[in-house]
Amino acid sequence: MHILNRHFMTRRQGCIALGGLVLAAMTGQSRAHQSQLYPLEEKKRDKARGRTDSQSSKSKKKDAGIETVIGKIDSARMNETLKALTAFPTRWSKSPTLAQACDFIKQQFIGFGYDASRVQLVEYKLGDGTVGRSVICAPERLDQGFVLIGAHYDSISETPGVSAPGADDDGSGIAVVLEMARIFAGVGLKRGVMFAAFGGEEQGLFGSQAVADQAARDRWAIDVMVNLDMVGFVDPQRPTNIVVEYDMGNKDPKNDAAAKAFGLQMAQHAADYTGMTVEHTDIWSSDYMPFEAKGFPCIGLYDGGADAPFYHTTQDKIAQVDMARLTDVARLVCAFLATTAELKSS
Repeated sequence: MHILNRHFMTRRQGCIALGGLVLAAMTGQSRAHQSQLYPLEEKKRDKARGRTDSQSSKSKKKDAGIETVIGKIDSARMNETLKALTAFPTRWSKSPTLAQACDFIKQQFIGFGYDASRVQLVEYKLGDGTVGRSVICAPERLDQGFVLIGAHYDSISETPGVSAPGADDDGSGIAVVLEMARIFAGVGLKRGVMFAAFGGEEQGLFGSQAVADQAARDRWAIDVMVNLDMVGFVDPQRPTNIVVEYDMGNKDPKNDAAAKAFGLQMAQHAADYTGMTVEHTDIWSSDYMPFEAKGFPCIGLYDGGADAPFYHTTQDKIAQVDMARLTDVARLVCAFLATTAELKSS
């Protein structure tokens, strides 16, 4: 989590219209803070930013197709991914081991059966000239509506050149992204999904900025960008809680309605397919921000771990990640992708 801070348009226009109806029907605060592209605060979930409880209640009937896909989630495999990521002494953006982590993620996508031509490295440069790469696993077409789901694979600590395990921040997000890529490699969808692992997040969102720049330049048809940044920690003060973030102003207010509609959809899936309760807040200080600035609807999931003592320290180890919680998050994301990317009838 960042220390500082088309074209088949029918789908996106429909989402914006839906979001407008939701906004008209529900109360909520919208803050236009366009003066800064990326907030400069650390991502600590302070009371000043404000959270609201979700109003979603469990549906009377679950979708059998979604439950079938959720049944494919392998918690042990996600745990192995976390072990592999934290086995690198550090994934600091200026460490040579970051390239090894990048290659590990790339090979995971290829191992799931995606054609190597779809697994691409997007280069970025930090402010001091250090070169890094984000990994994207692209859908077959970029000019037809698709969901982008991403997390950052770099890490940081008080001694990042020596040790920065980054288990929750953000090995947890990468573990879910890779598990979704594995599952949906074998699931028929009407719309595409892009899976992304961003580098350079902790230094200022450099990796996601490079991908967002390419998305805007090449006119990618992104329906929604879903960011997973710290999703495996259980806050002892709110043990069932997950924060579903959605855009509330920021750089481009025209994408707010669609973002809220997607955020409420995510909250509904949490009620239907997990044991988690949901709070809502704005997006800020993570890899969705460059995409929001380019006009794409953006939402995110967050566990509250930035308020925990291990945040950005060498203590962000695998023990900080609760596998039952990570599995619940995977269930939530799986249901969202199955709905938004639209499961094909069997």
